[in-house]
Formats: sequence, C-alpha cells, structure tokens
Amino acid sequence: MKKRAICILGMHRSGTSFITRCVNLLGVNLGPEHVLMPAGNDNPEGFWEHSEIVQIHEDILEYFNVSWHSPHVLPNNWWNESGVNQFKQRLIAIIQRDFGSSDLWGWKDPRTCVLLPLWLEILKELNIEINFIICLRHPLDVANSLKKRDGFHLDYSYGIWTLYTLSALYWTQQYPRVMVTYDGFLENWHSNLNEIAGKLEIDWPQNQEHLNHEMKSLIKPQLRHSQSNLAALNNAPTIVKETFENCCAIINKQETLNTQSFNSKIGSLFTLYSEISAFLFQQTNSGFIQVFWSETEGEFTEEDSERITITRLNNTRTYSFSIPKNGKYIRIDPTSFPCVIQMKSIEMKSNNRELLWCINSNNQLEYITSSIGMHKLDSFNTLDYVCLSNDPQIWINNESYVYAEDMILEITLNLKAAVPDDFVNYFTNTLKLNNEKQAQLEENLFTAKTEAERKQTLLEERDSRFDELRNLLLQMLKEQDEQKNVFESAIKKNQEMTSDLMSINEELIASNEQLAIKNMQLINEQERLNMQYEYLNKQFVDQTQSLQSILRSKSWKLMAPLRLIKQKFNSKS
Repeated sequence: MKKRAICILGMHRSGTSFITRCVNLLGVNLGPEHVLMPAGNDNPEGFWEHSEIVQIHEDILEYFNVSWHSPHVLPNNWWNESGVNQFKQRLIAIIQRDFGSSDLWGWKDPRTCVLLPLWLEILKELNIEINFIICLRHPLDVANSLKKRDGFHLDYSYGIWTLYTLSALYWTQQYPRVMVTYDGFLENWHSNLNEIAGKLEIDWPQNQEHLNHEMKSLIKPQLRHSQSNLAALNNAPTIVKETFENCCAIINKQETLNTQSFNSKIGSLFTLYSEISAFLFQQTNSGFIQVFWSETEGEFTEEDSERITITRLNNTRTYSFSIPKNGKYIRIDPTSFPCVIQMKSIEMKSNNRELLWCINSNNQLEYITSSIGMHKLDSFNTLDYVCLSNDPQIWINNESYVYAEDMILEITLNLKAAVPDDFVNYFTNTLKLNNEKQAQLEENLFTAKTEAERKQTLLEERDSRFDELRNLLLQMLKEQDEQKNVFESAIKKNQEMTSDLMSINEELIASNEQLAIKNMQLINEQERLNMQYEYLNKQFVDQTQSLQSILRSKSWKLMAPLRLIKQKFNSKS
C-alpha cells in the first residue's frame, strides 16, 4: 500500500495546532514524542510541530534572508537552487527516520505554506501520496493576535496572512485537500472532523468514547479570542479582502475548492500579490539613488557610477551627479526599494549650468529609451511610477549631447513609501480588471470547451465512420490481395503450361523434322525399290520369255540346263 502524508497548512495564529491535534486523534502519526515542540505561553495546548522540521524551515528562510513573518514571495524557482539541496536532504532523512514505517503520517508548520514546492518535490521522489488540510481564520483576527504577541502593524500582518493563504491554495491545486475554519471547529468539531476524515479517506477511530473525551478536554471556548466579520476588512488592502472572500465562498461549498474557476482566481491573486506585496507591505524604506554612465550602450558597471543615500522620504529633492564627458548612455536607478516615484524632472547641464536637455511631465520623453521594473500610471502625471522591485531602471540616450567637458545631471523627485489612496485605487482597478478578464476568459474557455466538445463529438463520429471505411477498405484490400494471389497463381500456372506447351511444341517440331527426314528416306527407298522392282520385273519378264523360248525349243543344247536340274531333283528324292 502506498504511504500517505497529511500536511496541515495555514497562517500562524489560525488554529493549525488545534486542527493538527484533532487529526492526530484520527490516527495520523506526527512523529516521536521527543521531537514534538513543547507547549508555550502563546500556545498552551501545544504546537504539535516536529521541532527538527521547523528548524530546517527556519534555516531555509534564513538562507534567503527572510523570516517567517516576511510578507514577500521567495525568488522564482528557489527550490532548484544548489544551496537548497542540503535542506532537502535533511528533510528526506527525517521522513525516512521518523515516518519510514508509517502508512499515514503528517506534519504541521505554518512556514510550510511558503515552502511547499520543495516538499512536493521531496514527496514525489519518495513516492508518498500527499493530502492537505488548509486552516482559515479571519485575517483581522490573525492580525490582532500578531499585534498582541509580536507588535506587528495590522497592514503588515495582512501581508503575511495573504502570502501564507494564497501560497497554500496556489501550490496545492492538483492534490486532495479540504479547507476548514478554526471557529467552525470550535462550534462543531464532530462535523468538521468527520468531513476531514471523509474527504481524505481517514478511518474514523473505533473508540468513539476516547475521541469524545480527548476533544472535550481540547476544546475551550476561551481559545476564541476574537471573531470578526467580512465588513471588518473595509480598511484592509483590496487583495486581502478578495482573498478572504474567495475563501469564505469555499467553506460552505467544499466541492468548488478544486474547480478551474476557483483555481484561476487564486492564480490571478497569487500572481498579483507577487508583484505588489513588496510595495504594499514593506517595513523598511531606507535606500539610495544611483546613476551609471557608459560609452557603450547597455554596458554599465559599478565603477562608472555614483550613489547618493536617500535620507528622507515624502519630500521633493534634487539630486546632482557629475557625468564624465564620455557619458553617451545614462542609467538612473531612482530607488533601491519598492515605492511610488514622483519624477518632477531630469535635467542635463553643462559645467557652467547651461541647460542641455530636460525631461519633465510637459515635454516629449524621447530621451528615455526604456524603463525596467517601473509601472507608469497613465491616469496621473506622466512621470509618476509605481516601483515593485528593488532595482528599477531608467535608460537615457545622451549621445547627442557629449561635450568636451564633464556635465551635471540633476534629478528632482519625490519617493513615497506610504500607499496613497489613488495608487491603492490603481491596484484595485488592476485587480478588478484582472477579475473581469478572468471572468471573460472563463466564459470564453467555457464556450471554447463547449465548442471543442461539439467538435470532439463530430470528430469521434467521423473517426467512427473513418474506422468503418478503413475496415471496409482493409477488407476490400484483403479480398483484392486474395484475388491477386489467385490471379498470380493462375498466371504462374499458365506460364508453366505455356512453358510445357512450348517444350511439347519444340518436341513436335523436332519429331516432325525427324518424320520429314524419315518420310524422305522412305520416299527415296520406295523410289529405289520401285526401280529395283522394275529392273527385276524386266529381268523376270526377260527370263520368262527366255524360258518359254527354251521350252518351246527342241534344241538339245538349249535343253541341257533343264535336264541337269531334273537330274539333281531326282537324285534328292
């Protein structure tokens, strides 16, 4: 039987420990008791976490210079980096050591939400089936809990909650899963636990009395520290509300958890969050502005650059840089952290302060060849940007204004770390547009799917008809082959008979030739015999005449031979 693992996912302070203990009571092995983390002041009923797995998770996050409370998505394909392999091997060793003999085991650590790609790869290699339980709790309740325990600002906690929730939903799309709520379990543990057991095919304990006793001691109403409603998120970022609303729609309709529609919405939200999280939920806003110059387009180095520290935000300031006379190409990195960039002007001046060229909101921007990592807001000032990365860039072609002396580049801008309402609206509209496009896409997909199914039916009918025709053709070809074989056999037999006839004919010809020769010989022999006959007949006639003459003669002399013959005849008798 294939081994199976149950992973309990969810944001910190979302009741994952409570749910994990409930699953443990169903018979899911969480590992040896000595490796389970002890209870703490912030979790008096126990964490039910494998301490070594948690430590490896911490090490992975530290490797990427983040922590469990970072609201930012890890780098793309982070799990394929060579340095991650050491953590992968450590996790494999724990699984083989502590769960190698278990047919059904599980683990829980909220950090797993953001580390799922690595776990999915490991379990696939070990040929272990994976099921998921996703714990949901109101983001405001989570944020209030984190504020009380860790002192986090609400918006910052919203970011962590959104990252963990979207990550859990995004990476588990193709696997058996169920979503539960902490509050729902407190209200009716039996129904919720039974639903988990049913959907994930976990056998219900035979000792119901023991289960009831354990659950009674586990559930304590005072554990519910807050219970907010959807309206409480009115002041939260739109993406937080969108995520929570989509999750709430699933709770009472679990069958839609794995639909294409829900997964598409989560995919769009996860992609959008990956782009804007650094901007919406940042904690630090210190950084610098840096300018590069080069004689060759696109080739910029740290040696040929100047950096100025940003000392104050939300304040319009002019930054001056000395550009060498060979600075044909300019690259401006206006900030080193995500923020709103309000570019007032970019001016190139000679050493005596003569204006060579100027870029501002009122003129054409033909000098700017490209911008990287910056989203221009067309609905506002044409030089206002939203920067979603740590390395935004503006490239400028200064080739037409290269002088025999150094130049001065002056950049006047204002960097805003806070999120103004108008830009929040921009992201809201982007999200709304995304959802509208997604809805249209789903409608188009449904239409396309219906049309594809219709065409598929026609294709199957044509295939069926084609198969019939093909079989008929094959039968005809088979019969034709049989007829061909008969025909070829007849031809061969005819050829053999023809050959025999030709041989017989040749023999007949030879016989005829021999007969002709024999006939000629017979004719010649007959002619010879006829001539001999005529000769003998003439002799006979002549002799007969001579004999008659002798018989008629009375000469003694002529009768002498007859007398001699008569004497011989008489002597014999």
